[in-house]
Amino acid sequence: MRPRAGPVVGVAVCALVAALGSVVPAGAADVTPGLEDARREAAEAAQRISDAETRLGELDLEVELLESRVSAAEVSLGDLSARIAEMAVARYTASGSGSSTEFLLAGDPNAQAKADALARIVNRDDADTVDRYRALREDLEVDQARLAALRPDQEQALAELSAQADAIGEKLARLEVLEAERLEAVSYTHL
Repeated sequence: MRPRAGPVVGVAVCALVAALGSVVPAGAADVTPGLEDARREAAEAAQRISDAETRLGELDLEVELLESRVSAAEVSLGDLSARIAEMAVARYTASGSGSSTEFLLAGDPNAQAKADALARIVNRDDADTVDRYRALREDLEVDQARLAALRPDQEQALAELSAQADAIGEKLARLEVLEAERLEAVSYTHL
């Protein structure tokens, strides 16, 4: 994750725009040319900041979710990989013993049937483990690819938010100057 300004920037900017544009005595806006345009531009810039923060927040949330899923999948893959390694060792050691269970259980057909059924269950469980491993590996690769694709989008959204914050700074500075001129003009008219 990366540090960011967060919603505080947009909220502060919106509050400032609202404060500067909220109290306009009748006819006062006419006294200062460009004041209404400056207010409109500042309000539009505040909306663009809000939109940029929303987009960045959505991307941050999706990245966080994918990072969590990737982390959990990696842990699960490690567990399944260890299980598959155990299965491989068990098969290797069992392959050299020949038909030891047949030799031991040769006199009891019921015991042999139970041993065969148990072997089928173990083999099915082994196949299920391998299938789960493959499916999880595919899901992990998809999530990692999506995460890699989101990183540039996230950086672009952060750059956009930064650019919008810079732009609104200029617009607010202009609005403050015009508002000060308006207040000065209003105070002269009341003398």
